Amino acid sequence: MRYYDKKAIAFFRYLKSTNQSFKMAVSNYTMSIEVDGIDQPYKFIKESKTPKFFAAMRMIEKDVEFAVKTMGFSDHLLDESIDPKFYTCAYNLVPFSAPEIFNIDLDSAYPTALLQLGLISKETFQYLMTIPKIDRLAAVGCLAKSKNIYHYQNGKLEDFETETSQYKNIWRVMVNLVDKLLNELIEIDPENFVFYWVDGIFFREQPSPEKLEQMKVYIEETGFNFKHEKIENFELRRAGEKIFVEFDRAKPNKPSKHIEQSFADPHFMGLRNYISRFIN
Repeated sequence: MRYYDKKAIAFFRYLKSTNQSFKMAVSNYTMSIEVDGIDQPYKFIKESKTPKFFAAMRMIEKDVEFAVKTMGFSDHLLDESIDPKFYTCAYNLVPFSAPEIFNIDLDSAYPTALLQLGLISKETFQYLMTIPKIDRLAAVGCLAKSKNIYHYQNGKLEDFETETSQYKNIWRVMVNLVDKLLNELIEIDPENFVFYWVDGIFFREQPSPEKLEQMKVYIEETGFNFKHEKIENFELRRAGEKIFVEFDRAKPNKPSKHIEQSFADPHFMGLRNYISRFIN
């Protein structure tokens, strides 16, 4: 079980050990248990999430529900063929290290994407800007939430099912908008591009003033804000299709923060999938 709440785990074990029948629903941040013969479910919440997170999540869901019902979105918004990317890298990227590289970060990319798509109100967006980044990202991510449901009969697991959010594709459309923006930035300076990850794009060196201005104009015309900075002590390694990066991010008036990330090379994966069509 993913939950570290001792009361939730103890209660679950008690129900099993006493051979009771119950339904347990587990999501990323909550767990509820409905016991046969008891009207109200028992609910447990992860301690790591604040009340502001749950308030933000409810605001987003309310806005999205209203937008989908009343604003007449076209079918493409709910098109399940949309395949957003969280990352990509330069083709045939080889390992390298550098004392400095250049980074452009989109500010609050996902909430801004929801706002630009007309899926949340300005009030909700402004509230999101007042809560910690980790809570903001988690609240937006709840559009793609899933819930695992376990059915126990006389203390034994009898059935299992997964429920996904009805707005999962809204989340994919949101990610896809950010993905398209970052790909436009790649087109402005393709030879200099290294990789992007979620809402940050990395270049081997600072783009020329002309190209940097092009990027700035495009980002602002799209309705996003951004910041750029130099990244120190950058190292990129490879292990087959897997790419590992490490770097230090210096913050004004704050200690330097060491970042480690890894992801699969999408070009490598694409080639593998293409070849597998002829083998299988």
